[in-house]
Amino acid sequence: MVDIVHSAMRILAGFVKQLSGRTLGNGALEAFGRVDELVGRAELVAVRVRSRSSRVHH
Repeated sequence: MVDIVHSAMRILAGFVKQLSGRTLGNGALEAFGRVDELVGRAELVAVRVRSRSSRVHH
């Protein structure tokens, strides 16, 4: 459960960074925000896969 919350927070933080970067005209901040969002989404997928895998094997 903690992993899901952490992933969701990372996605949200990435979105906020992207928005801030666009607003300020800072391409680097926008890019870092996009990377954070994508990493958060990947973490969320990994949590789901681990959860499914543990249910199948037990």
